[in-house]
This record gives sequence, C-alpha cells and structure tokens, in this order.
Amino acid sequence: MFFYRCGSVLAALLLGATLAACGGTVTKRASLAPEVVESDYTAQRSALGVVLLAVNWGRRWNCGGFQHAELRGFAFDRLPWGGRPPAAAGDMEAEGPEAVLMRPGLQHYALQLPPGSYALSGVRIRATRDTAPLALDLSRSELTQDGAPAGGSFQVGAGETVYIGNFALNCEPAPMLWRYYTQGRENFQHQLLEYRRKYPFLKLDEVHYRLFDTSRFGQPYQLP
Repeated sequence: MFFYRCGSVLAALLLGATLAACGGTVTKRASLAPEVVESDYTAQRSALGVVLLAVNWGRRWNCGGFQHAELRGFAFDRLPWGGRPPAAAGDMEAEGPEAVLMRPGLQHYALQLPPGSYALSGVRIRATRDTAPLALDLSRSELTQDGAPAGGSFQVGAGETVYIGNFALNCEPAPMLWRYYTQGRENFQHQLLEYRRKYPFLKLDEVHYRLFDTSRFGQPYQLP
C-alpha cells in the first residue's frame, strides 16, 4: 500500500488498496495510493501531477549471498526535508503484498500527486540466510548527507504526467532497491499500453520520460 501524508494531517488514501478476506484471515495486496481515479483526475488534472512507475515485488532466489530476498517497501518524502527525525514516516509509503498474493512481473501504477520534488527516504528489504530472516533496511538518516537527500529524487509539475522508472530488487553485490527503465521509444510506447489498459481515462499523449534521478540505486538514461 502507498500512503500520502499532507502536512501534519494523514491522508490515508487507500484508493488502490484491496483487502481480501480468506478463511477468516485478511491479506494485503500491494497498491500505490493516491492511485489516480477518473473523478479526481478530471477535477484536478491542471493542479496536480501524474507519476507513472512500475514495481516488481517478486522474490529473488540466490540473491546476493542470501537464499532469497524480496523488496517489502520503499518511501518518499516531499521536499524540503524540514528537519524530520530518522524514524518519522515518509510522505508516501509503499508496502509490497503478502507472498501468497505476489504476481510475476511488473505491476503498473499511476499516482496523482501535488507538484514538487520527492526524495527517497526509506527502503525495506527482507532476506533469508540459513533459514534466519534478516532486515536489510535503509532509514532516512542513511539516505541523507549533510541534511540533503542522497538516495535520489524525482520531480513532477502541475498538469504534468511523468514516467520515473521501474523499481525492483537488485542482487548484485547485495540485495538492494534498484531503479530500472524501459529502453527505446518503441518499447516505452509499448509499456504505456499497460497504463492505458489499467487507467483508460488517462491522457497519455504527452508523457515526460523523467527517471527517478539517482547515482546510488540506478543508472542514468535518456530516451534517444
């Protein structure tokens, strides 16, 4: 799930979250909120931005010296940082699905967000070695340097639609979050079809290819 916090008020916008009850238990499906919905998109299209991204939540086996590892979540803060303590929740918090609900491949999301810059502020990874589960997390303090974000950031403007990349677990040399990307204009247009299928009301004729900018969790790339 992905929560958005605005100022001091928690706007727990679970617009894309689904809770499925099965046999008396509740399981969580991964989603990103505020996922764009047609009514809000129509009403606020000129005031807010739309961010396109995809996430592979799948488990990786023989990953960086571990038996297996999986991406469990990541978070972004809307800049400026504002002196937040390391343990404070991010403005947007992503949480992966339970193992029984994991689907193979990329899951595509479109978020409707206030314009601004958003910096990576947390990563949660779970790994197993010799049957012992381990947390390979990165906190806000580990993703800052001299008070400034050091993990990377993305920008979205009012009325813009931007693609910031595909996020997944990388296993070399150790399990870590990695921002991948779709190469080439033809392949990018093909990926946009996935967003059109899921959000048929989106206007995707002009999408800015503006990757999550990082030197730590991805490589630079621009469409030719």
